Amino acid sequence: MAKDTEDPNKKDYLNKITAAERAELLGSVAAMPGLEVDVALTNGDHFKAKCGPLKGSIVEISASVVPEGTVPGSVGVSFVLNLSKYLVKSSLQWTEQGRWFLDLRGDFYLVQRRKNFRVDVPIHIVPKVALRQINRPEKEILARMLNISLGGCFLEIEGSTQALQQEAQIQVTMTVEGGKVVPLNAVIKRVTRAPDDPKRYRLGVEFGKL
Repeated sequence: MAKDTEDPNKKDYLNKITAAERAELLGSVAAMPGLEVDVALTNGDHFKAKCGPLKGSIVEISASVVPEGTVPGSVGVSFVLNLSKYLVKSSLQWTEQGRWFLDLRGDFYLVQRRKNFRVDVPIHIVPKVALRQINRPEKEILARMLNISLGGCFLEIEGSTQALQQEAQIQVTMTVEGGKVVPLNAVIKRVTRAPDDPKRYRLGVEFGKL
């Protein structure tokens, strides 16, 4: 798969997929008539549409969902398939018979994997997070959780990170709202200084199998 790039106008990362992956993805689209897509117009408007059968790289959409005043032209088409979100640089086409089509022959991008969708965590939801190294379970380090996804979380700690280096195996213990304690095995994937306080460090953590 091609190298990740970042769209400066979005927080999402766009990863252009290969020709072979594109062909496989179109095959999946062809096998799923009725796939719902989000169509982004160049003026910033969006509308939802369900795809008709795929013919080559063309799918028909219902004219009733196309906003009044829409003109044919370039559009962005995004959809979720196999737990991943994709974006296609597409074009919207119209015929004199009043039918609308999407041409999906443009570039396909993986926008972000579902497991990496992150949400910010209010302090009252996870009021306490503690870290312990697997080989030093007696030493507890308190942390603040900044955000979390199915695949990992972003933590902030105060003080030295000498004991918490990249690739260190740790246990993350979360005390969630209501007092329930949730322990998770994890690996530290990234260590950086907090931008607003040089005495604090931020840890990118990847969870083990749940």
